[in-house]
Amino acid sequence: MMKAKYLVLTFALAAFCTIPGWAQHTGGGSHHGGKPPICTDIPAVLTVTTQTPGGDGGISGDTDTGNTTTTYTDGDNGVYAKFQICNGTLDFVLNLRNTSNPTRYLNLDFSNHIGTEPYTTDVPADIHQQGLNINEILNFTIYNGTDTATTCAGMQLDPWNSTMIGANAWFKPSSIYYGTGSNSVLNCNGGPGPDAANSPNQTSAVKVIFDYDTCTWTVTPLPANNAGDALIGVAEVIGKGHKASWVSEGQYRMPFKFTITEKYYSLYHDEVDELGCRFRLPLPE
Repeated sequence: MMKAKYLVLTFALAAFCTIPGWAQHTGGGSHHGGKPPICTDIPAVLTVTTQTPGGDGGISGDTDTGNTTTTYTDGDNGVYAKFQICNGTLDFVLNLRNTSNPTRYLNLDFSNHIGTEPYTTDVPADIHQQGLNINEILNFTIYNGTDTATTCAGMQLDPWNSTMIGANAWFKPSSIYYGTGSNSVLNCNGGPGPDAANSPNQTSAVKVIFDYDTCTWTVTPLPANNAGDALIGVAEVIGKGHKASWVSEGQYRMPFKFTITEKYYSLYHDEVDELGCRFRLPLPE
């Protein structure tokens, strides 16, 4: 027997969209004819679990090797970690480019190359990455009435040599953008870049589990092959203008574990609303 437990996204929007001067308003009427409501994206806390060191691949945080987790809190020393509601994407976005003293980053270990290509890849063994996008994590329609969803994730990589135009790294197998029905994932779009990242091997999709009681999303890669590898694919842009094209830079073993918590629940969960979390999925009792 399923019992619906909802706190609809519109409530989340209302909680973070405020009308200027509302508390001080003394005249009649409403905001009609005045300034529109101001929308604020939802602050979050990202915790990255350190992966096995020693050249086996994986995403870890920027703290010392001895730490088992690294935390990135929105607003802390320039950290941007938010659920994107104002632009309608409902993605989770991490941007660390405005951090300083210290500069924050995710450490991507590309040392474990899977498969062979007809060329030599030159992706550095370690990349200090300052951005991350997880697709539609706050769009509860992709959960299909459960606490678990499949989606995609990606990162725009800075050039590592003077001939590069740019590169992206994706957890986005072609099955979720060329699939139909339940096999396709909203806004996990394909194209020449993702196609190149999925050559010669398919990359991992991303699994998201939402914890109803703690307002927490746990994000891990799904196995991409029979060996159980978590694979990320890298595609590079070469050439300029109409001659620009995407080429594969290979697939790499890249396990990770992200835990994302709505910031104010994380900090003040004993004091916020008695429901505990602003977001709700229809879950079983």
